[in-house]
Amino acid sequence: MKAHRILGILSGLAVAALVASSSASAQGLTALAIEAAGKAAYMKGGAKPYLPIQVNVTRLSEGDVILTGPDSRVRLLIEGKTVPAEGGDPNQTTVDVQARSKVQLRELLATAQGGENVRISIAQGQVISNVRKIDTNSERFEVETPTAVAAVRGTNYAALVKWIRNTPKSQIKVNRGTVALLDPITRINRRLMEEGEILEVAADGGISVPAAGAAPAAPGGGGPAGIGGKGGIGGDGRDGGAEESDTGQFDSERMDQDEGDDTGGGHGGGGGGGGRG
Repeated sequence: MKAHRILGILSGLAVAALVASSSASAQGLTALAIEAAGKAAYMKGGAKPYLPIQVNVTRLSEGDVILTGPDSRVRLLIEGKTVPAEGGDPNQTTVDVQARSKVQLRELLATAQGGENVRISIAQGQVISNVRKIDTNSERFEVETPTAVAAVRGTNYAALVKWIRNTPKSQIKVNRGTVALLDPITRINRRLMEEGEILEVAADGGISVPAAGAAPAAPGGGGPAGIGGKGGIGGDGRDGGAEESDTGQFDSERMDQDEGDDTGGGHGGGGGGGGRG
């Protein structure tokens, strides 16, 4: 009996050591704000107060939430691995948070195997990701929306979330490379999107091609375009957006307001700061 007890203790210690070793090997990444325009703020760990974003000063971590006002944007540099730039892919990943957006950095992690896992969640608005080439065996870059997950390998693409009568709709546009469209619940790969493809995903999971009149405009001189909309640069089309209140702070409660219908929200060029500079 004593031998069994000792064996159990040793097994427990071995498991604890393995977990501790794994935790120690994984390290958090940071995202540096390298460009900003208009009104932009962040919440540490997703909790108030609202803190101003300062270019080349503000470093965001896992769990932080970014909010942008009308005609505003923020460009983040993922401070991780640098790889050779080839085939149009950058050597580091950047993420552009467009106007009237609320975005959370859900995961920013350097793994024990030398890879990186990045997961960004869009509550509303638009994000344009310019992702370096990644090793799909040890790395992951995903953008989550309420209706879909876009997983990439090394690409430039835009993800937009808009709300119509309390119902979310997502739109994904691939500017370069390929994007795997995953189910947000099961994580099953539903479709592989190719360069130039644009798809909408409804709240019920239905996938469709946007009507011709609703397609994003062609990229402008600044680089690959985002997905346009009323309400500012690359806006999400919701009247309530991540607007700034009269007190000078972002009124997150306004972000729960809906656009009355799906008309009048024609798509613009994706915004001046939406592409790569």
